[in-house]
Amino acid sequence: MPKVTQAQEWLWKPAMIEYNYCCGGCGSPIDLEYDHIIPRCKGGSDSVANIQILCHHCNQHKGKTLFPKVAPRMPESTIANIVANRKEFVYAVRAFKKSIKG
Repeated sequence: MPKVTQAQEWLWKPAMIEYNYCCGGCGSPIDLEYDHIIPRCKGGSDSVANIQILCHHCNQHKGKTLFPKVAPRMPESTIANIVANRKEFVYAVRAFKKSIKG
């Protein structure tokens, strides 16, 4: 669990419950971070509706794009499934980034 300040605690707990304590991108239950769906640098808020749970790997690939909110998953129990899901997520993010560039 990442360092979460008291001010952020009210965002973290509901998001973790909604996302079944795992990454919405790949299903990994480790190295989790909260992600602003609409990045704060692009006008996004610190509201529960603008937060999703991603692992560090998926969050880094999403970056500051306006990629749509990912649906919660069930936690994956094998590394092979997590890796396959990560590849799928990364390809989806890349395709989205390419589509908005024109």
